[in-house]
Amino acid sequence: MQPTDNGGRTPAPSGFSTTHWSLITRAATPSAEGRAALEALCRAYWFPVYAFARKQGCTASDAEDVTQDFFAEIVQSEFLQRADPERGRFRSYLLMAVKHRIVNARDRASAQKRGGGVRLVSIDEPVAEKQFLEIDDPGLDPSQTYERSWALTVLQRARHRLREDQAALGRLPEFELLEPFLSAPPAEGEYAALATNLKMARNAVAVAVHRLGKRYRNLVRDEITDTVEDPAEVGEELNHLLKVLST
Repeated sequence: MQPTDNGGRTPAPSGFSTTHWSLITRAATPSAEGRAALEALCRAYWFPVYAFARKQGCTASDAEDVTQDFFAEIVQSEFLQRADPERGRFRSYLLMAVKHRIVNARDRASAQKRGGGVRLVSIDEPVAEKQFLEIDDPGLDPSQTYERSWALTVLQRARHRLREDQAALGRLPEFELLEPFLSAPPAEGEYAALATNLKMARNAVAVAVHRLGKRYRNLVRDEITDTVEDPAEVGEELNHLLKVLST
């Protein structure tokens, strides 16, 4: 089963070379490098937190504030010192932290903002709200909405890395034509039309899509590997991601 995404609307990622747990461990000590890496992590995974807040009943404006405050607290509080890879997957640990720290819109009406005005994440509220409405499902509770948002973020990070790979190889124009077939099979005649456009044989188009799909799946696996401490958990996380996207 090939991963699908939400059409590329999840925020583009910032790259880093080590696991997310390692980033948190490094950021728990005074280190400009570690803090910068953690801030990149916050920027990459803000949307699941925003979606969870919205599903909890926060307005779009309050959800943005909650998200900013939550990540400011991660960076500034003892959350980093308490982070422990043995607690399990980063995805689950972050959700647990959100559940313990999130405040709803009613509480925020009289709450003093935390974080000293720090804005770790650039959130365009209309874009964020449009993105939330696209993935929102009345049948999903806040935790399920968080899981779906997380899965889509993982896929988009992998898709972004794939695009960067192809751009580095000078194949960006070809990639942009072939990319839609990573998420959906071709309709009748589409490969033939692409073959004419790209001056390739039809079979060559099919092979190119197959290779892109294989690389995409490998990048999704890489992204998931970065969120678990034990590599043995990767397969289970992949199955979880596909299950979340199929519901």
